Amino acid sequence: MNILKSTIATSALAVLLAGEAFAGPIVSYKVSNATKNGNDIGHGLWTSNQSDFTPNQFSINPDTWFQIYDINGVITGYLFGSATQQGGDGYTAEFDITLTGFQDETGGDPEVKYKKEHGIAYADSTNDPNDFANPGNNDIDFFSEISGTILFSDAGDDTDVDVEFCKDGWCGYVFQFGVGASAKSKTAFGGSVWLDNPDITNGHWDFNLDFEVATPDDDVPNRVPAPSSLLLLSLGLLIPASRRKLSTKSN
Repeated sequence: MNILKSTIATSALAVLLAGEAFAGPIVSYKVSNATKNGNDIGHGLWTSNQSDFTPNQFSINPDTWFQIYDINGVITGYLFGSATQQGGDGYTAEFDITLTGFQDETGGDPEVKYKKEHGIAYADSTNDPNDFANPGNNDIDFFSEISGTILFSDAGDDTDVDVEFCKDGWCGYVFQFGVGASAKSKTAFGGSVWLDNPDITNGHWDFNLDFEVATPDDDVPNRVPAPSSLLLLSLGLLIPASRRKLSTKSN
């Protein structure tokens, strides 16, 4: 009995620690297309002139999210959901992207640069080291590391693309987010990133996105393992061990 109690106590401790590490997202944003200062239908994903995916503009679908977590002290972003091609073969692009290397300003090594295009000038933003960029401040923040995949599919074809930042020369823009950071609007809260891949033969791809704060009525997903899942895992690992110990003790 003491061994079983010890096992359950250990499992409970694991859950408490897991709950501390995976307490849910710090912030959750619903994702939609960025528009050029509100003057066009916009797009969320642009695939350059890659022949397999032209027309090259994709519209973000509902239930697409950008979330930020604190995982054991590491600020981690997740961009996940899907987009549908505007015309053409009607490809769907399902993406699951992880962002790390949080940085609250430009510079650093390797250098983080800001992409203005049709957005706000970086000089007009305000660095707030005490808060994430959000719709209520004028801050712009960055993630300097990216990993993940984009799966393109239609009725008869699947193409899985691994993504990385477009890092060479003029192409070196990482994930940025804040008011005016979508590279399409000076006033909308959103984000953007330029992407590269060995299969991308015609320049870069990019995401241009608007973000909206989730409300209590939204069904907000949890991108990292929930504590209850980790409890089941810890019990599954520890109880067989306790049974072996009880069997050994009875012998």
